[in-house]
Amino acid sequence: MAHVGVNIPALRDHVEALRRLEVVLLAVAARLQSLACDLRLAGHVPDVTRCLERGDLYLQVVEARRQAEEVLTRAEAIARDQGVSWATAAVTPLVFPLPPIVPDERSMSRATRSLGPVGDAPGTEGETYSGVSVSDGVPGMVCVEWPEAPAWTSDDSDSGQYGSRAPNPGDIAMWEVVATAAQAVCLVWPDAARNLMHYLRGVGSDLEQAVDSMVEDMPAFEATIGIAESVVATAAVERARAEGVTGPTTYAVNSDWTTFYATPEMSRNWYYATGGFSFSVSGQVVVYPPDSLEGKWRYEWSRVVNYRDRYNWDLGKSTEILGMTVTDEQVNELREAGLAQNFTLVWRSSPRGSSGEV
Repeated sequence: MAHVGVNIPALRDHVEALRRLEVVLLAVAARLQSLACDLRLAGHVPDVTRCLERGDLYLQVVEARRQAEEVLTRAEAIARDQGVSWATAAVTPLVFPLPPIVPDERSMSRATRSLGPVGDAPGTEGETYSGVSVSDGVPGMVCVEWPEAPAWTSDDSDSGQYGSRAPNPGDIAMWEVVATAAQAVCLVWPDAARNLMHYLRGVGSDLEQAVDSMVEDMPAFEATIGIAESVVATAAVERARAEGVTGPTTYAVNSDWTTFYATPEMSRNWYYATGGFSFSVSGQVVVYPPDSLEGKWRYEWSRVVNYRDRYNWDLGKSTEILGMTVTDEQVNELREAGLAQNFTLVWRSSPRGSSGEV
């Protein structure tokens, strides 16, 4: 069994920092509650909503502190039982420097990993129906080679130039504020915190996302995928009908990229982690001709959901970090100062099957 070192002093510091943040937020929440009453009398409903969101942040910090204390208690118990000085062991600190990023296994099932690297490729060779590429059919219920995701380019422009100027004290202070915020919410919004940490590392490399969790956390996204599946399946049936197939026929298929927007109401984690992103579906469809003149065409779907997005900061927006209003311009300036770097979010879901009639 592998042993993982735990930096107990750093963990204690982490818990204490959350406790201090709790006290500050409690005071802020009390002030905002009073302000909300005044605003409600004045009829400023949007302002009241923002006040209530501060209360949510306080509860999230309380939960983060509670979970951190549980980890600390377990770590101290292990140290006592084994008589080991865990404070001097090889560790991954919970405070600066930020811990290294590892692929998120939640979206990397054994079946997904077996498909090989994630890449972009030209559309599937064959006919195109309503934005869906359909390959030449292969007779029978067989396994065909699934196409790679379609070629993708971001519509978002990266504002400013990386490392175009030297960092100043204000940049360094802002970096620490944003990094502290990322660590404070890592237990509540894990994917949002992970992506923000990767931005602050300034490496600029692609980062895999937990697409399976994204689908599970946002039913509206799953419903949109279902619509895309129906469009692709219909395109495969249209080609089979045009070719006059008389038995089961298998087609490799690829859909164009479609935009989906994760809103705060769906998931604050994914709203802050990615917001608007692109997805497509790739895989194979087995088409079955009708059994009679009045019968319907049937299909069996096997597919993955491809995901892409560009992690950058849109100018003209702002967000609340630890009670402070931080503009996207300020966070983007970290990139200009060489303290952070935009990157591309990638990955795909685990394979899934479905069936239907047209």
